[in-house]
Amino acid sequence: MNLPKEPSIDITEMILEELENTDYKIKLKYVDSIIKDQFTTIKSSHSLIELKDILKINNIRTFYYWFNGRNGIQYKHLKVLLSLLPDKNNLTRHILNKATFYSGKGNRLGECKLPLFISPELSYFVGYFIADGSISKYGNLVITDSSREHLQFISSILSNQFKISKRPIKTGAHRYEIQFCSIPIRFYLTRIFGLPEGKKKGKTKIPEIILNENFEILRWFIIGFQDGDAYKPPEDDKHNSIMLWQSSLEILKQIYKILLENNIDSYPPRSDGRGSYYIYIPRKELYKYLEKFPFMHPDKMGS
Repeated sequence: MNLPKEPSIDITEMILEELENTDYKIKLKYVDSIIKDQFTTIKSSHSLIELKDILKINNIRTFYYWFNGRNGIQYKHLKVLLSLLPDKNNLTRHILNKATFYSGKGNRLGECKLPLFISPELSYFVGYFIADGSISKYGNLVITDSSREHLQFISSILSNQFKISKRPIKTGAHRYEIQFCSIPIRFYLTRIFGLPEGKKKGKTKIPEIILNENFEILRWFIIGFQDGDAYKPPEDDKHNSIMLWQSSLEILKQIYKILLENNIDSYPPRSDGRGSYYIYIPRKELYKYLEKFPFMHPDKMGS
């Protein structure tokens, strides 16, 4: 099952801004002949003391270890170096596109790529993660589902988007999880998309960059979200309908408004009396709804 790669939203500048201002010590690791040619000029025209002052670092080995491919470098130091070059914008994008990101020293904790574009596939993942994923304050990420098949699909998205390999593990009779720790992905999901850390109740909403940019991107976000948090009875059920269930009212209000804008009638969000809320899409609206927001989850596609 492959999701579309286009259209896409370029978020490179947003990532750079957040990398520069973050307290996370995230490092970029990538050097090739293009970069070495550019920085050889800097090395030859500045003394070690001058480079140390330019980079505003205590240990000049930070630069040399990065230059020789041994370690990564924080973006705030790299940005200063790039400012000395005439083609800094193209070189910055070149490095970001090729680099892996990690936090820590010896073990390069959570090393991964960070997507520079929001595609339908990435938007689907963010929507699904809001529904069935969680982020701890220590950077642990957990995704839970009753379907191993679907988590294998999510695993393929993680591989496509972040270049990490994670397999679902069985944690209960009908429960599977993908578990991993990655400070860069935690940074990416919380700072770029505004996903909450810790308890999610009352905190989830559609990320602004997805809500306001492109309907196709938004559409795939909702498909991902409903694959995690929608209930659809079997077709032979006379009350066959779709319910979107969530503990956060705000995201359901946003989806309800989107449905109205697309001429899909549904009942406005209401409380279930147990601390959660739901949107009810009646049977007569299912064709219009599923035409725009089809299920990808194997346990819901054929139901």
